[in-house]
Amino acid sequence: MLHVLYFHFKYENHCTIWGGSQDPINISSEMEDVREAGDNGKALTKFLMNVMIQGSLGVIQVIVSPKNTVRDLIKKVLEVHIREKRRPLLSVSDPSCFELHYSQFSLDCLGSEEKLMNLGSRNFFLCQKPNRSNDGHCSKDTIKQRKQ
Repeated sequence: MLHVLYFHFKYENHCTIWGGSQDPINISSEMEDVREAGDNGKALTKFLMNVMIQGSLGVIQVIVSPKNTVRDLIKKVLEVHIREKRRPLLSVSDPSCFELHYSQFSLDCLGSEEKLMNLGSRNFFLCQKPNRSNDGHCSKDTIKQRKQ
């Protein structure tokens, strides 16, 4: 009877085979560095992110690359929300009018250029930015002007 154990390390695969009362036989094969594996399918290259939109009943799950930024995640979540016609209907679909937080109780929003792999979480809360009186970028008046 043969017993096979596989061990996966960052740079190598190790396979140890035991055959009855014999000493174990070690087989090693070099692997590419995970960072260099790219899109050839050998490395995990996607994250499953859960994003709750303010006022919505459920989370939106999206699969994104860890190299994407917070801005990319916001854009993708808004696309899914609009495509699935989820409620509440958003008055604005511009990603720059939204901010991403770790939770609904977090006051600090995440920077739009932060990489997703550096955030340390896969669960987030998305809400509209408060209306700004100076430039009014995300106010309803500005959006009406853009449509015209």
